[in-house]
Amino acid sequence: MDLTKCIVEINQSSSYSLPQSIISVLPFASYWVGRSIACTVAYCACLPMANIKFESELNIITTKIKDILTTCSPALEAKRADESYQALQHALFNNSSDKLTVLKLILNVIDDNEISHFMWIGRRHETIGLNYFDEDKKVALLLTSGLDISNERIQFLNAFYYYPRSTPYILWIPILNDHAALSIEQYEQFRDKMWFETMDDPNKRIARSFTRFVKENLLPHFQIGEEPILVSLDQHGRIVHTNMMHMIQTWSDDYIEDSKLRVEVRNNIIPFIEKEMKERSQGLDSLIFDIDEQISHLALEVDNKIDGWADQINDRLNKLRKHSNMYTSERENALWKKEKDWSLGLVVGKIDERVTSWIENERCFFLYGGNNIKWVREFTSKVHEVTFKTQSNINLIYVGKNEKVRASIDEEHSSYLLESPYDAWRFWTRLQSALLSRINYLNAANCHGDECDDEIAQGFKKLLGYECKGATMEGWAVLSKRQKVVVCGQGAKMLRVINEYESWKENIALKSFDQAFKDYYNKTLHTCCSSNSHSCCALEYPITLKEILKKEKCPECFHDMQKFVTFTCYHGDS
Repeated sequence: MDLTKCIVEINQSSSYSLPQSIISVLPFASYWVGRSIACTVAYCACLPMANIKFESELNIITTKIKDILTTCSPALEAKRADESYQALQHALFNNSSDKLTVLKLILNVIDDNEISHFMWIGRRHETIGLNYFDEDKKVALLLTSGLDISNERIQFLNAFYYYPRSTPYILWIPILNDHAALSIEQYEQFRDKMWFETMDDPNKRIARSFTRFVKENLLPHFQIGEEPILVSLDQHGRIVHTNMMHMIQTWSDDYIEDSKLRVEVRNNIIPFIEKEMKERSQGLDSLIFDIDEQISHLALEVDNKIDGWADQINDRLNKLRKHSNMYTSERENALWKKEKDWSLGLVVGKIDERVTSWIENERCFFLYGGNNIKWVREFTSKVHEVTFKTQSNINLIYVGKNEKVRASIDEEHSSYLLESPYDAWRFWTRLQSALLSRINYLNAANCHGDECDDEIAQGFKKLLGYECKGATMEGWAVLSKRQKVVVCGQGAKMLRVINEYESWKENIALKSFDQAFKDYYNKTLHTCCSSNSHSCCALEYPITLKEILKKEKCPECFHDMQKFVTFTCYHGDS
């Protein structure tokens, strides 16, 4: 029986290249297996002397084969692991079967009995299995570097996951360095905050082949120690976007999924048909007394057919949205093709409802930020003063990151604020995501470097350059009206225009406040001190950006910026 088990193990490994040492002993092993069966049938055990010799020779060959198998087992295990990796790689890039098969490979599910009880939905406090992700459900894999995910990021993903239900289901997969292990207690603390899908024990669930796949195939989008990414899968389990995180940060769900796209309903079709048919049948009423009634029936019948056709098309659209994953790299590029100009919508999105109402009411308002409380106080005071003098309805909203300045504004009620630190985080993280997404789009369109002076990318860089950690900007401001960004400039220049209000106030009646402000601002650019004496801007790019520029020009003065490499630790930072 021992020798037969060895032969079975060799047979299971027959797809690998067996060493010559095993091949050479296989005939002897086959002989002894056959002889064992024959001797058993012939009651060989009744012949003590023959049995002793038989067992001795059998033990020798069994021991020899076991030793050879022990020696070869690491190589065979490596071969099995490589085949598992190749199968997973093929599934994620080329699979034509189903999503459940891919998830089984990722989560190391061998026995189908396991698939029904090791997943967890935090929001519903419900245990589920892989069969929960049936073929109709869209799935995205949240990959984090261990437990490196901020509370703000979790809050954002919870909101994305919850509204609307047509968005992908999110499955959290923490990726670790080789031979590392997660603390289950810490893991469960994070898991309890999440409304989306998690697993019981990542240490045993996540297949090593998937960890290898992530490290070898998802660079530069994912690296240990860097930001989380969202990998989007289609209905067959294939990767259709290696990181949709920037995509969902930049645009709202309904905009990505085109939820408003449908056949329009029009109520004036019956009068139009009746009018047309009456013109065609003019004079027939003297011969056909019920002609008007027939025209009415025909108009109603045509209207009903048009409504039925519209319903059929809208149903097809709804099914496409339900079954097709819109979170693809192709869709992201298509969205950027629609964005032709640098606009306020690209700056703020739908983060603050007050800004949305100001845009709709065509108001002028300032978005502003900065770390210098003195500058902030002077700027807000002077804007209020000018607003009073011009009787204009000009609003202010502080969007800067500095918590001390936020606290001061909140205490003094000198300006509107983004409602919470989370909203400030969301505003700046969204801007960063929008810039990175735009850069990836420009690279895909073969437009990058000095050859591509993209207004939208330059606008993002300017704002991010003002609030970056390495910047020395005391303050900055953006004057906007409707969707239009009128002026975006550093604090000293913006404050100078406000202080010199008497010099341009007469142009307000002729041109409007925003145009008069812009004209005088452009005039001060030429009369200000030299361009290299302004406060410093700074820009940060994550190492996961596919192509980092070798040279970057300052978004304020357009001189070449210095390049530094910074290592920043966020571990344990809430």
